[in-house]
Amino acid sequence: MLTGYPAPRYLKLRKPTDNDVRLKLERLLSPRPGSNLRLWPDYGIVPDDKILLVSLTEHHPMVIDTFRRLLQEKGARVDLVTIDSTPVAPPQEVASHEAISMGKEEDDFSYYYSVMCDLIRPATARAMIEREGYTKIISGAAGPVPPVPIPWRRFGFFNLEDYTDGGVVDFPPELFEAIASKTWAQVQSCERLHLTDPEGTDVHWTNYNDERVIYPGHLFARPMNIGHGYGGRDDCEGVIAGTTNHMGAFPYTKANIERGQVVRVEGGGVYGDAWRDKLDMYRETRLPPVKFLYGPKGEYEIADTGLFWFFECAIGGEPKVFRLEQEGLFKCYANCLHERRRTGFIHNGLGPPMGQTRPGLPWVHVHIHCLFATLDGVTQRGEPVLIIDKGHLTALDDPEILAMAARYGDPKDLLQEAWWPAIPGINAPGDYMKDFALDPVTWTMKETREHPYWVG
Repeated sequence: MLTGYPAPRYLKLRKPTDNDVRLKLERLLSPRPGSNLRLWPDYGIVPDDKILLVSLTEHHPMVIDTFRRLLQEKGARVDLVTIDSTPVAPPQEVASHEAISMGKEEDDFSYYYSVMCDLIRPATARAMIEREGYTKIISGAAGPVPPVPIPWRRFGFFNLEDYTDGGVVDFPPELFEAIASKTWAQVQSCERLHLTDPEGTDVHWTNYNDERVIYPGHLFARPMNIGHGYGGRDDCEGVIAGTTNHMGAFPYTKANIERGQVVRVEGGGVYGDAWRDKLDMYRETRLPPVKFLYGPKGEYEIADTGLFWFFECAIGGEPKVFRLEQEGLFKCYANCLHERRRTGFIHNGLGPPMGQTRPGLPWVHVHIHCLFATLDGVTQRGEPVLIIDKGHLTALDDPEILAMAARYGDPKDLLQEAWWPAIPGINAPGDYMKDFALDPVTWTMKETREHPYWVG
């Protein structure tokens, strides 16, 4: 094992009752003045609203039914549409569909992304809105909201586990926002950033100010203008390595980064093969002029050809998030999408940012997660800044955060990460490559079965 990494941590949970879920959902539906968080949206339900509520078959029926009834009690009419979220492939292959789906987008969104983030295709939603006269849609928990003519609200708490005592729903939104602000201030203070983790990631870049915005729970540590930087070239270099993406786990994969984009992919089994196929297919592709996402107005030319740009280095910000049993057994459509929200986790996105390509080119992207990341930087004055330390978000130790947490209970308990996975050779006995990295699915399923968390 490596020195200094957090020991595995597992939970023992009491199942919430119908009434527990109802009371906590009532709180979620209460207006939160001044808050504009995607995880705690202001649903603004008024009498005679007609709502399209979308869920997946993997979502807990008690939660969805209680949420639907509460909306109805506020005077809304609610149509519930449930999408089949049966995994698209066997566990050892499901993660590969992040790469396989690239270039197969239909209409404005791909099936892979729609089910994972929006649950329903935007084109389908628009047709239903036009035909049925909906006034609001509530669907999905991730990604940018699709363009539709009515308010589209997210719903991020569809698992029974979210409603356990001291769990995600109980975490104070004001504290969540404060943790994000502290972390964001650290990121913004750095002129250079360096990301490493014990699975092999080691990559660095200039963190110029592109005026990107704070996004609590998904803080962007990388400038968002792909291929751009000081002198008009991206200076990001290194390796991103790991064994999980949003959909599942895959054999050990290394993505080699030069000038801000992937130039070579090593390992990865079916995932790596699919990625290499797309890498070769689009290696000589030149993207059209790209709009500045933040900062300057207008467009700029990208100096290099290629599609797999390292544009997303996103920091999770919720300490009470943990891997669900159904995810650890790879029974969900996207098995690692939920856990990426935990504080200190980093998910790296590689590909064309959405909305930055022309028709006929992919816009979805692939991922590699860092579960035990260290993210450190240097200010213009040469002062070191430690943002994440071996998977632990250092903002959780900030005196102001501790003082705010004390208003709600014991700061140590409230700010402690709910869960740490066991990875051989890192924070558990064994050999990383032999016992885990070549077949992380088998290890993860075994660990999940050995540590059930429901106790009653």
